[in-house]
Amino acid sequence: MPYTEDPIFKDPPNESIKIWRYMSLERFVSLLKTESLFFARADCFRDKYEGSYPKLEIEHHRVESERITNLSNKGNNDLEIQKNIQASSDFAKRMRKLTLINCWHYNESESFAMWDLYSENGKGIAIQSKINLLKESLHDTDFDIRIGKVRYLDYKKDIFYNKDEFPHYNRNAMTPFVHKRKAFIHENEYRAMFSVKPENGWDYDWSKEIFEKGRLVKTNIDLLLEKILTYPDCSDEFFDTVSIVLEKFLPQKNVYRSELEEEALF
Repeated sequence: MPYTEDPIFKDPPNESIKIWRYMSLERFVSLLKTESLFFARADCFRDKYEGSYPKLEIEHHRVESERITNLSNKGNNDLEIQKNIQASSDFAKRMRKLTLINCWHYNESESFAMWDLYSENGKGIAIQSKINLLKESLHDTDFDIRIGKVRYLDYKKDIFYNKDEFPHYNRNAMTPFVHKRKAFIHENEYRAMFSVKPENGWDYDWSKEIFEKGRLVKTNIDLLLEKILTYPDCSDEFFDTVSIVLEKFLPQKNVYRSELEEEALF
């Protein structure tokens, strides 16, 4: 099935804006060889807030739980309220293990900061695509994929959405995964994601998968990879290596040196 439209997943104003993935040569070879994008489990990301709720959202849930429980006139209301809050917290934590994400950086130009984050020792690759190409390249996938930009919040002061901006918004299980703390705003993140279905209760046995930390999703990489660039001022040897790899797997494409190598005019 193609990616799924969802009102909580918003695009930047221009769908033809460039998106980037910065990676090692090893991951680039894997992308070409498998013709697949790797979707990583949310609980394996470095950000420990991934999939969590802002403070005010949690407070709102507590108030709602108190209101509903008090209306039901159950015996020990305090205990019932606490159980509801704990159940909500447990659900959010379980969703971290069930939600798989593929991350991109949206920007009209290269980002030296992103090069440094995802490359080592002057060896790195950037693939440049566009939002509409990413959506089209995932058209034949079997997964219910949702795609959109990440919104950055102050998790102490903000809520996920307000009624002026999103009048028809209803929170769902994927909502926390399109939000991150403002500390990560430099990432300009655009992400594709989907959830696997739990098998027994809310557990999923990742040990039976080829990769325990995620899953490969078949992708039309010929369509997706609009341009391939090497790390700024990389060695000729590294550039030639990337060229040989590309010639083997995707000969119709060319590799280019980073535009950040261009000489200053002065």
